[in-house]
Amino acid sequence: MSKSINVIHFGKTKKRKLRGWQGADDVFMHASQVKIGARIRYHGRTDHGSVWQVTEIRTLEPGRGYNVKSVHSVQRLKDEVILIRVGKLTKEKRQITFSYMSYSAIWRMDK
Repeated sequence: MSKSINVIHFGKTKKRKLRGWQGADDVFMHASQVKIGARIRYHGRTDHGSVWQVTEIRTLEPGRGYNVKSVHSVQRLKDEVILIRVGKLTKEKRQITFSYMSYSAIWRMDK
């Protein structure tokens, strides 16, 4: 079931249908794609092409204050994703937010 919204354009109101998520994107990832065990390739300037694996996802759970909770997949933009580099003897670790990971084109799902 699609929803519609009112859009005001140059003083005229038109109804437009909202479209849902268009499916998998090769560059920008969706929250449903990032789960524990997922492999992500780094396309940055240094260490280009390295592969990282999601080992933990932490979300802030609102309530009395904010409680940090470990989850299996990303739920919010501010979720922290903990990655470990795959393929090196030293297990380099990074902690980044899902919002940075999804909006930055340097992190992409590994095929």
